[in-house]
Amino acid sequence: MKKRKKSNSPLKVIKTSLKSICLDTETILTLNNYCKNLNLIVIHAYQFLRLYILHKYHTNQQLPKIDDKFIEHIIKTIAVGDKRGKKLNNNELAFFYENHYKQTIQGEKLSYSKYGNTIGYTATAILTCLETNIKTHFVKHLKRFINIQFEKENQTKEERQQLYKNTKTIFNDLMNNTNTSENEYKLWKDANKSFLIPEKIKKNVYYDLECSPQHYLFPLIYMSLKLEEKEKKLFQFCPLRKTLIPKYMNIDTKTLITMLFDTKKHKTTQGKLLDKVNESKELIWNSLFDMEKINKLMNPNKYIFNHMFSTDGVGCSLVFIRVDMKDKTIPQNNKTTCNNEYDYITELSNEELNHLKDYNKVAIDPGKNTIMFMTDEKGNTLKYTKMQRRIDTYAKKKRQIIMKSFYKNNIKEIEEPLNQTCSMSCNYDKFIEYLKVRNKINQELQQYYEQELFRKLRWRSHTYTQKSESILINKIKRTFGKKIVIGFGSFQQRQQMKNCMPTPNKSLKDLLAKHFNLCIVDEFKTSKMCSFCLEGETCYYKQRENPRPFRQGMVNIHGLLTCTKCSKSSHSHLMNRDLNGSRNILYLMKEWIQHRKRPTIFCRKPLIISQDE
Repeated sequence: MKKRKKSNSPLKVIKTSLKSICLDTETILTLNNYCKNLNLIVIHAYQFLRLYILHKYHTNQQLPKIDDKFIEHIIKTIAVGDKRGKKLNNNELAFFYENHYKQTIQGEKLSYSKYGNTIGYTATAILTCLETNIKTHFVKHLKRFINIQFEKENQTKEERQQLYKNTKTIFNDLMNNTNTSENEYKLWKDANKSFLIPEKIKKNVYYDLECSPQHYLFPLIYMSLKLEEKEKKLFQFCPLRKTLIPKYMNIDTKTLITMLFDTKKHKTTQGKLLDKVNESKELIWNSLFDMEKINKLMNPNKYIFNHMFSTDGVGCSLVFIRVDMKDKTIPQNNKTTCNNEYDYITELSNEELNHLKDYNKVAIDPGKNTIMFMTDEKGNTLKYTKMQRRIDTYAKKKRQIIMKSFYKNNIKEIEEPLNQTCSMSCNYDKFIEYLKVRNKINQELQQYYEQELFRKLRWRSHTYTQKSESILINKIKRTFGKKIVIGFGSFQQRQQMKNCMPTPNKSLKDLLAKHFNLCIVDEFKTSKMCSFCLEGETCYYKQRENPRPFRQGMVNIHGLLTCTKCSKSSHSHLMNRDLNGSRNILYLMKEWIQHRKRPTIFCRKPLIISQDE
């Protein structure tokens, strides 16, 4: 197994601050204003799109086919451009704006003039967000919707288990177009299938979701309305942009010509420059940015600047292209699935395993509170906690600054009316009411959120995260050495845990794999078995008062364990849960590398299928 090599992708992005590459402050101010304006346009574009889809649904019309051009038409309907160029010809959108959407906004139309290709990039981003939301969440929403239809109050644990078993059968029938449900579950499935699954699907629903995600807009709206009738928690079928803090916008040479370049100073016209973009790009970029500094950010023998970047007015992401790919069509990136990114140690060849025998073996037990607990053969340990990361990445300080500003400016009181509305409602009138309240508050708070403070905090958080991760890698090298192989526990979190800050997992593996050899180790029973005797099972040592506020009663101390076998002998001891898990992962690593076997006590029992089945 080799250390993961640095990516040889055709494009690379380098982050820096905008002021470090601009030649004058006027350029920064202009880009700032365009970022603020575009963010407002995107907010209204999302709102208009969602309202338009709901209008089509409730008037029993066919839902629109949404593509880049359709979203560009929406942007050019809700905003105004200059008199030049091709005129917009979509009377239906214009009629809907005047008769439905206009009542929800205050003030005059925004302007989309001088944005050049940026409008096209923005439309593509909106379409991607819409389709990604459907692909990612449809299956989860369908499962939950089916369960809710059959839920009853005061059910026992056994009744709930049987219920979920039956609803899972319905779910599998719908997803795979089979017919195994029975009794009332079969009747419900037959009655509701046409509302939950499109008529024509390719192969199965999983495949069709990837190919045609927009076909599932109707089922999502239908499910949301039914949940709203039952007063259950809703979901968002169409994403909205709610933040007034300006986001990144993409800028290329054509956009610079229309947005920033001084044609009078250089005695030329925009038309001439746009006709000969390739010939004039060096002149345009050199007049606005420090190209010498930009070109130094990457090795010029491997990557060159692609004359494109994105910015929010403070941070800046510069796009570089591989030298041999210049002026060529860049192939689409086929992303591999999360499960195939790293090899399990059991998948390594004999040659790779023999190569690892001389390496210092380090085991990592990943988790939520302790993000990583590391231990090696010599007994060295290293702990990386979520609180440590929260401080190192500036997340804690950033939140304190924002909350202090909120209290000082009474932001919570101003936003209080939003609590009486619902942005996820699929009821047309309720969503109209939400838009009126939201846009009124947006107009009041626009200047506050457009302050540079929030974007500077975002940029600072990025730089502190990079610094924190560099410190972590150096600490690992000092503790365990540079020649190490890491066995990373197979912990996977399917969804974010409630009341717990997000913690890295995949990104952490990527970071470690850049510097060390890394493989995955199956965690099965590593927390359950004692790592000292390898025979007894662990159990909680003692209880204490619940430390959580507003909770009473005694709870087990989760991180403190003892062994059922060792506690009865003279070798009785207490152990840290994370240390025990990482020691067992280390043991499994060594056993597989040395003997190509996994100890029986850590193996899963084979699944026995009866003859009747």
